[in-house]
Amino acid sequence: MKIRQAAEHVYCIEDVFDIGVYQDIKFILKDIDWKYSQTTNPESDAVYEPGYFATQFYQYCVTNKTFIFPNADLFQTIMIPFLDFVQGNSAQARVPIRLKANLYPRTDKIFQHEKHLDYFNYETREHFPWLNSFPITNMVYMVNDNDGGTEILDTSEGDIMVPSKQNTAVIFNNQFWHKSSTCTNKKARITINFNFL
Repeated sequence: MKIRQAAEHVYCIEDVFDIGVYQDIKFILKDIDWKYSQTTNPESDAVYEPGYFATQFYQYCVTNKTFIFPNADLFQTIMIPFLDFVQGNSAQARVPIRLKANLYPRTDKIFQHEKHLDYFNYETREHFPWLNSFPITNMVYMVNDNDGGTEILDTSEGDIMVPSKQNTAVIFNNQFWHKSSTCTNKKARITINFNFL
């Protein structure tokens, strides 16, 4: 594993998981149900934004008090490796908030989606109050090689584009707006997003 600090509160990691864990993650994603979403930012006024597909593995939804928890296979194959990774060798536990996969279908030209923050109240334009005391950390894990990427905006080093290279990740504080993109050279760009405290 190689870790590089790209900016203050932004880390890029190569070879996140060993090859066996990576292959298991890639394999299980072939057999899951995907739900279509029209936009990454519900407040977007973009004339055109290609949608994407997502599947939730784990999430507690505060608005309707529902809880999504993975089945045993997904828990072992997806949840455990991500929890183990973000904990490192520390005894300090990380609290998972959401773990989901995104599938962005190929487009003729690379398209960047609208910028967004995870767990942002678009109606009041304010972060949820508890974020002030417990900042969320985002991890975007790149499942496959392609010519797309994730752009982290307004960091201490300016805007940072993290290319989609298989088994790599970018970890950053949720204060940074970010954008996903499509790809042109593969059938789809696939990522896994993990939000945790």
